[in-house]
Amino acid sequence: YEAYHKLYRAAVQPRDVVEMLTLSPVFPRSILFAIAEVDAALARISAYRTYDPEHRTISSVALPGPNPSGGSEAERAAGILRSRLAYGRVEEIFAAGLHQYLLDLQRSCYRLGEHIQAEYFAPRVLRPEDVVA
Repeated sequence: YEAYHKLYRAAVQPRDVVEMLTLSPVFPRSILFAIAEVDAALARISAYRTYDPEHRTISSVALPGPNPSGGSEAERAAGILRSRLAYGRVEEIFAAGLHQYLLDLQRSCYRLGEHIQAEYFAPRVLRPEDVVA
């Protein structure tokens, strides 16, 4: 309630609540704020690591500037989702139907999580040639 009134001076309106919880870049509990943090974290990680999707390996190297390989699927998914939210409008949410929009958003977050899991946390299956010196 207090956070709402810091952003909106009028009485509580459903439209404004949806906008604050999904599209606000400054409200720390909004979906956009959270996805922007994920996107920034992945960018920081990739600045120092390269991901090899064929062998599912991450090598630590100090790279100057952005990842020259163009980023991982997790970075791509986070960037797409962040852009979708950053440039989205609350009218588009209601036009799509709030329930359907949130389901689609949930699926996108799940796919992003799958990419992060596969690229950074999933155990790598070793092949014989990887083990034999």
